[in-house]
Amino acid sequence: MIEQMKIDRLSNTLSAENREGNVVAIVGSFAPVHRGHFDAIHAASTALTKQGLPVESLVFTPNSEEYVRKKLREDLGEWTYERRIQEILSQDPHPNISTYVDDLSGHEAKEKEINDYVTLTIRRHLGFTACQTYLVVGSDQLASMESHLSNEANRAVCVLRPGNLDYVQSQLETPWIADAIASSRFIITEREDMENDISSTTIRKALANSEY
Repeated sequence: MIEQMKIDRLSNTLSAENREGNVVAIVGSFAPVHRGHFDAIHAASTALTKQGLPVESLVFTPNSEEYVRKKLREDLGEWTYERRIQEILSQDPHPNISTYVDDLSGHEAKEKEINDYVTLTIRRHLGFTACQTYLVVGSDQLASMESHLSNEANRAVCVLRPGNLDYVQSQLETPWIADAIASSRFIITEREDMENDISSTTIRKALANSEY
């Protein structure tokens, strides 16, 4: 009987094996995690595969409690770091790609440090020393990638949200975006389900109103 794939903690994947491959990582508050997050990381992996860049692993990296507290402008309430980790672990993984949640660095990293923590943790705990990490960014967060993609070693995939198509189109000639696209360090792709534009904010408001 074939064992059912499941999402695992990155800390459980300690390996001395060194491999080459592509890893897709999505950073976010995940308060709460929803199908749109999975749609984004799956769409990113599909886009890379179509370009002949097979994906070895998918990694969810929750932001720190400090960051989420500032974002929500209120007490954490139920959205503690561990609660968000457990919610991700309870979801269905990609059917063909190993899926993990980073429970080692996200709670330590400050907002501006998170990209470096993601790469270091993946290399250390997945056993990749020559891997390439692609960060997933939503089109509403495009500007946040400037410092990341200004470093020519970094890679990212922008997953379009339906309401941001015109905005992304208007930004394509921005020098750092144009340079990253021309060198295939930045890939833009549609979501798998362009009709699904749900957000964590919408879900939190619905939960607060007892609609879920």
